[in-house]
Amino acid sequence: MNKFGFLPDKTFSQIEEIENMSNLIVSGTMTILPYIDDIPKTEKLFSEMRKISHKIKTKISPTCVAMSMGMSRDYVYALKQGSTHLRIGTLLYGNR
Repeated sequence: MNKFGFLPDKTFSQIEEIENMSNLIVSGTMTILPYIDDIPKTEKLFSEMRKISHKIKTKISPTCVAMSMGMSRDYVYALKQGSTHLRIGTLLYGNR
């Protein structure tokens, strides 16, 4: 089963739609990178997500303060880009 979110070019219009719904609040963004062994590319993708999150917070939804990005294999680079939430289950519990 594949999971997916908004494509980068559709993100802002989707967030604007959500903001117009009276019963929902955008509290943050989340990204999971593809499994890659390319540190510069990983850093670039996290940097791009940080910029997207910042734009959402400053131009559309001031409640968008959380940024969930980084998993066991790449959390160090996510933290450098300001991640507020990490998913590090493999580091804590080992491979499953």
